[in-house]
Amino acid sequence: MIFFLSFLACGSDDYGDCEHYIACSEATGQPVTALIATYGPDGSCWQGGADLAEQCRAECSDGITILLEGDGKGLPECEAAEEPAGDNPIVPEELWESWQYEVESACDEGETIYFIYGEGYDDGSGGFTATEWWYGFGSDPFDYDNDTVDTLEFTLVAPMTAAEISGWGVSEAERGYETLRNATDNQSGVPYGDDTEIGYIFDTLNPNGGLNYENRMLVYRVSEGRNGRSASEWGEVGKSFYYPDDESALDGAGRFVWQARRCY
Repeated sequence: MIFFLSFLACGSDDYGDCEHYIACSEATGQPVTALIATYGPDGSCWQGGADLAEQCRAECSDGITILLEGDGKGLPECEAAEEPAGDNPIVPEELWESWQYEVESACDEGETIYFIYGEGYDDGSGGFTATEWWYGFGSDPFDYDNDTVDTLEFTLVAPMTAAEISGWGVSEAERGYETLRNATDNQSGVPYGDDTEIGYIFDTLNPNGGLNYENRMLVYRVSEGRNGRSASEWGEVGKSFYYPDDESALDGAGRFVWQARRCY
């Protein structure tokens, strides 16, 4: 790990995917001493001229691809090598690193990948509002011309009772809201539909009634499908959080933040 950290500190783009290749290999439990000697910052790859360096960069890219199809699938150290949302001007800078993705395998051909960032707020007095921003990316992660962002606003119809939440099959969740969704800024032209009924359910606490690690929560969305309305997980695990205004009153006012990824 010490070798890997010193590698990251170099921060050179000339290494291509090699830093990620070493990190991913290490995460999968493979020995990396030989890899560092070859692909590391002082490795033999960078001592033999431009042709050798280019060959090594290609080998690292191929190695990452193989690992992502095997033991490295789902590991953060491996996924970090995937194509990032980058410095796309429509995406807030604080979300660039959060939305790393590999475009070619993210969606089926002809589909658009959407990264969704949502924020909601319960005012502690029965009021709730929420907004989602839907970022649509094309097949080339660095061709920004056709990328779009749609803004969806959610207004409260009524809070859900505990029985209603349980009725959707998520009985451990503490908060639920029936809302109406409207697109207030639609760059993509997707027909979201005006006044669409959407329910949000938030599982904000652990079974002991306290906050989860790093305030993480689970998010469910209730929407109309082929077989009627149903609830399904919406926010990505580990990227959705609840921030109470007062941690001594966890059933009071608080802010919800979530992220999701969908193909359409």
